[in-house]
Amino acid sequence: MPIFQKYETLSVAFSESDFHEQYDWIHAIGNKKIASKLQQLSNENLEPLTLLVIYERTQREIAALFGISQVCVLKRIERVKKYFQ
Repeated sequence: MPIFQKYETLSVAFSESDFHEQYDWIHAIGNKKIASKLQQLSNENLEPLTLLVIYERTQREIAALFGISQVCVLKRIERVKKYFQ
């Protein structure tokens, strides 16, 4: 289940054509504190999150794109979750 289906209150409507850069979606987030924390993430953690949340890729698909195991993707996502707690 995509993360925004699980947590509908976190969802934001936007058009991908509004974004010129890969991580411009962060600027569409209304909560400045969350947006600021997202901007501080390393690309190693932000890229899988972007693929998971924006492009609705599965952990398995993300792992295949990076040539890493699904467990590694899971660990990166868990790291991001912990960062936001």
